[in-house]
Parts: sequence; structure tokens; C-alpha cells
Amino acid sequence: MTTTTKKTIESDPNRHHTDRSLHLASIYYPLLIEIARAKTVLSYKELVTRAKEKHPDDADVQKMIPVRMGLVLGVIFDFAAQARLPRISTLIVGSKGECGTGVKDKFDCEQERQICYAFDWESQLPEFWEHLHKVKVTNALRTRKPTKISTAQASNMMWEFYTANHANLSPDVRKFRDHIIDKLCAGFSPADVYGPYLKDKGDTPPSPPRS
Repeated sequence: MTTTTKKTIESDPNRHHTDRSLHLASIYYPLLIEIARAKTVLSYKELVTRAKEKHPDDADVQKMIPVRMGLVLGVIFDFAAQARLPRISTLIVGSKGECGTGVKDKFDCEQERQICYAFDWESQLPEFWEHLHKVKVTNALRTRKPTKISTAQASNMMWEFYTANHANLSPDVRKFRDHIIDKLCAGFSPADVYGPYLKDKGDTPPSPPRS
């Protein structure tokens, strides 16, 4: 298998991709693979037009305009960075036939394209779909509203987690019993609440947590 260039741009683990961007990436990524297979490049406008022709009934695709393509290509770029794949987004160029500044300043775009042309993209498709799924799950968890529980339920939950994990918890966790129960009552998971008290966070005793 051909490997990518040594030049890299680190993906941003804190970058938030909306579900709409993830959906559009699922549409555009196969199109990028077609472009790589054809050993050519397309402009942003040509890529948007091709997607609209292939997906006439997709409202999000039909609303797409070239200046918004950065959001979609950002999903694909982060996937490529995390999976250590060639930067297939270098196959998309602006009106002057060049990649954006953020890409061309870090890559030899023509060299990267040659790597993309020789790469076996189909073998990576399952990994791409799995990546989209994981990001969607993360988005769902981020927007999910916690379910509040009673003090009695929280106490039982606290004891069960402590009993199963006490060997990995700081002894000082006992000092924050009331805080832990309050957080559990508010709907936070035991893993989230006890996270700051795990020993692998360091040997320094935890500071009193903020509400």
C-alpha cells in the first residue's frame, strides 16, 4: 500500500462537526474517491455541481454552495489525519487551480495528489463510515439532557461504583461524598462524576470540585 507524505497537519480533536456536515461528508467522500480513481482534480464549484447531479433529492446537497465546502472537507481532512491517510482533499482546487492556503502551505499538493491517485481508497471506506458513526454518537451525547434521579438512587449508584472501582480511586474521594451525590442526582454518569478522583489523574489529591 502506498504511504502518505511525511508532512502532516494535526487534526483538531476539539473541532465540532455538525450532523449536517457529517451527512454531506458521507456524500462527498465517495465523489472524491471517484476523482482520485480518474486521476484528476475538480474545482469546488464542479464538485458541488456533481454532487447535486448525483443526489437531486437530497435537500442538504441541493442547498450546498462552494464557499461552504470547507466545513465538509474539514470532516474528511480530520478523518485522513487521524487515520494517517493521504490528503484526498488536495484533489479539490480553487478558481486559480490551487489548494487553499492552509493546505498548500503544509503539503506539496501535486505530490500528495499522485499519492492519492495510487491509493486503495475502497479498502478504507468501512473505517470512514465508522468514523462518521462515532462522531455522530459524540454529538448525540453532547446534546442529550441528563435524567435526574433521587438521592436514594444516587446513593446506591455511588456505592456500586465505589465498590467496583475503589482500588483505582483516590482516598480523598470520601471527602466529596455530598458533591458526588448531587452530581449523580443531576443526571451525570458515575464515570463522569468519579473521573477527577481516579488515581491515574496523578498523585496530587483532587481539589474540591466546582458545582
